[in-house]
Amino acid sequence: MEVQLTTYPVEMYTASYRYDGEFTPRGNPVVFLNDQSVTTFAIRNVSVIPLMAGARLGEMTLPEVFVPKAQIQVILIGDFGPQEAALRPKPIRLVCFTETYAIRATFHVGHETNAGDVFSTPGPFLPATEAAIFSIRSLTHEINGEAELLYVHKDAVRLFHPE
Repeated sequence: MEVQLTTYPVEMYTASYRYDGEFTPRGNPVVFLNDQSVTTFAIRNVSVIPLMAGARLGEMTLPEVFVPKAQIQVILIGDFGPQEAALRPKPIRLVCFTETYAIRATFHVGHETNAGDVFSTPGPFLPATEAAIFSIRSLTHEINGEAELLYVHKDAVRLFHPE
């Protein structure tokens, strides 16, 4: 049995960079994002956009980069919507803050999970729908937009509250 390889457009946000390119997970993207044995993500045909103020480096276009999974705060996978994401049944609307971004979204958890426990559920990346993301500090390129589905790295979250 062969592993399904599908390439998706992707945006990945860290505290200091935005990566726009192509992402080819091994198998289901949700399983791949949360696979404990995967420590870096390969992104191909990528634009690397420095976001930090005073950067001496401009935007770069590279054939491939490897981004440590632990550095990523938010991921948007294009052509992959909530229907494919196998979301858990209970929606909880939250506003959460990382070092760099504010995210207002609906997180999907198990029936017994309450708002205070959303970020203690399994896996580093949690799916969120009906999301809006905003930069909360000065960046060279403002981040301000909406997404039908995105993934938030739970270790990047510094505080959160119900909307």
